[in-house]
Amino acid sequence: MDVIAEGIYSNNKKVFDALFDDKNKATDAIIKLINSEYVNEYHGFFITVIYDEDPRKIEGFVISYKQDQIPHNSTFMALKDTEDFSIPLMLANRLFNRFKFNLMKDDYIINELYVLEEYRNKGHGTRLIKKSIQKARQYNADNVFLDVEYGNDYLLNFFNKLGFKKQNKIFKRFMGNVPGYYRLEYKLKR
Repeated sequence: MDVIAEGIYSNNKKVFDALFDDKNKATDAIIKLINSEYVNEYHGFFITVIYDEDPRKIEGFVISYKQDQIPHNSTFMALKDTEDFSIPLMLANRLFNRFKFNLMKDDYIINELYVLEEYRNKGHGTRLIKKSIQKARQYNADNVFLDVEYGNDYLLNFFNKLGFKKQNKIFKRFMGNVPGYYRLEYKLKR
């Protein structure tokens, strides 16, 4: 579980550093979200891991789900359950829900993709994304969406090779910063 929490933290370092006093508090809260009784964007049900021979030695993971799998107020309740509930966490709840903006109930979301550094460039990311697309088909989703931070040409090219296309550019204001994201789309139904 620690590897997954560390990966989520690493992918969202700017956000979690703004919300918590230190990395340990952030990763503890992430672990609580993964294990929460309330379904949320980081719930363990949505995590797919990749490993070689020992399932305890995680080499990467993806978090993906269908838009309608997360009840409206559930993430708020999960955040409240972390016991670190505060005004900054309420802001984080709004940030975590950035995917829900302008998406339909039959859309599938890839929320996180993380491969440990020593296992990168070995096809793990590709396998995890293809597994997410397969799950989206099983859930009869119409499209798969994900966001890539503006300027991350490596990931834009990676997802483009897998069939994702830029849909639009999104700007979100968070604690004085205005990060930009490209929303990428993979059409399952044409």
